[in-house]
Amino acid sequence: MGKRKGNRVDYLFRTIKNNKMGKLKNQISRHELDEVLQKQYEDDAYQYEQWLQSDDYVNFVNEQLEETKPIFSMDDIRNALDWAKSAVNIEPTDIGKDVYDILFIEKVNEHLNKIRYDRF
Repeated sequence: MGKRKGNRVDYLFRTIKNNKMGKLKNQISRHELDEVLQKQYEDDAYQYEQWLQSDDYVNFVNEQLEETKPIFSMDDIRNALDWAKSAVNIEPTDIGKDVYDILFIEKVNEHLNKIRYDRF
């Protein structure tokens, strides 16, 4: 990390030195720049630690976990597939496999959406 920080400091120092910012480019030293960057790093680390201890972090983690829960159970999916099989009354050979697949998927989605809205 020291080498990366050094490269970053060199880059920032060169940018400031080469920039036509008048008085500022002559007033900031490498040491002052190091101090500013170190203070920013410490502030960021402190804020991160505070966030880890906050209710906001707990809420964030809970929201992330909630998003990983499945919306439908395996029974819901099985029922939707069975319902779609019985709802599509046309043979794939009559309309083509692509059209049949579209109809089948629409019926599965229709049944799953009904389940979803019935729960809420």
